[in-house]
Amino acid sequence: MPVDTERTIEMTEYIIQIGNKPIDKDDYIEESGYYDSWLLGSVADYVSDVPEEDYDEIIEAIGSRTGIETVKTEDGWKIRIKDIKSYFSEKYRTFMAKCEEMKDLTLEQFASYEFGYEAYSMYKFANDKYDLYLDRDGLINIDGFLREAKDGDEYYIGGIVSYHC
Repeated sequence: MPVDTERTIEMTEYIIQIGNKPIDKDDYIEESGYYDSWLLGSVADYVSDVPEEDYDEIIEAIGSRTGIETVKTEDGWKIRIKDIKSYFSEKYRTFMAKCEEMKDLTLEQFASYEFGYEAYSMYKFANDKYDLYLDRDGLINIDGFLREAKDGDEYYIGGIVSYHC
């Protein structure tokens, strides 16, 4: 079974602070707020503050994801949920293709190390723990967040920290 090298190439992701109203810069998240977080040790090796001059580029990249858009307003950046189904469509197709590959799985394969990797690989298409996190009074990865969101939901973006996994 092929090895997924995607995560060995890109090892930095972000935590984006969001809120229902503009977030004051004095209230932006900082790396020190995550030192005691469950994220460290289970997902991240460490967290780092991101310079504000890098925010626009990071936020624009988030807005390039299918089903999501980011908009700069006079009150600051917003993230808008456009189409949750389109966000998940490619992940769904990949997940279903993996299910099809697994239908002929033997007991020997099921009991092997390779199966564990394949099972994890399938799970990450449904809920990738090494992806973008949003923090609105607690951390949630983007997949979990979108499963709870509705098309048309909007949130203001505050601070950004990076994490290394």
